[in-house]
Amino acid sequence: MPEVGKKSSAGEIIAQRGYQPGRYVCALSHSSLYTVYLPRLFQEAPAGLEILLPNSYIGAETSREFGLMINEVWEPDMTAVFVSPAVLELSETLGFSHLHPRDRFWELLETAEITPKRVITSQERKALADGHAEGSLSDPVRLMFIEKKTSQLLRLGIGLAELNRREVAAGEKDRSAIPDDNDIKKFLAKVQALHPKILAFVTAPDIFVRAFQSRFPGLTGTPGRQQFQMEGCEVWFLGSTTAQLRGALLTAQEDLFFALGERISALRGEAAT
Repeated sequence: MPEVGKKSSAGEIIAQRGYQPGRYVCALSHSSLYTVYLPRLFQEAPAGLEILLPNSYIGAETSREFGLMINEVWEPDMTAVFVSPAVLELSETLGFSHLHPRDRFWELLETAEITPKRVITSQERKALADGHAEGSLSDPVRLMFIEKKTSQLLRLGIGLAELNRREVAAGEKDRSAIPDDNDIKKFLAKVQALHPKILAFVTAPDIFVRAFQSRFPGLTGTPGRQQFQMEGCEVWFLGSTTAQLRGALLTAQEDLFFALGERISALRGEAAT
């Protein structure tokens, strides 16, 4: 398989090395490289050359589909994986999840001491958006940002995932963002294979209920720790972190994150003993 470098295009490397139609496994040195280089590889690959991803990328229907998406942050046996309904346009453009200016996700993780500090600050988010708008957000800069933030989360045992990996949506309420039954089957297969201790859903109640009620009849969409498990994993429903909550509703969501933070702290303590 060609090593996609910074100076040569994927198409040039394929032509130089004389790869013939058939199947090749793409193995880059760091998972975040897929975000930057796979779209080019698929766009430039000649007809008849099929690119396959390593087995660690479970659930992608085709490698072309996956190559056009930001990476999930998900390894086996993580403490908690936070699950959104779909990949959003802004995150896909900038290279990481939860980057909408109205999204309180990173703030809530810090406040609840799930992360010791804010993984992505408002200043970093603005710098990414401004750099993209001005055309100064280069692939190497974006890649360094992705690698740094991914490494921080992995060290903490915190993952990020989406239910719907088929479509890039403008917002979580877009029709294209709603996961279908096949999306849920793929997601549950990943849960079974990678088995995090906690699945924490950050989405609107109606999306959460619609996605899982047929499989878990007792599901009501009430926020908090749920009374059922998914493939042996604890399930928490936290609500949307982009919804414009005020007053008691905002306080209730903050309290949920605090409760989850305490649970994650307890699990980390158990793992350390």
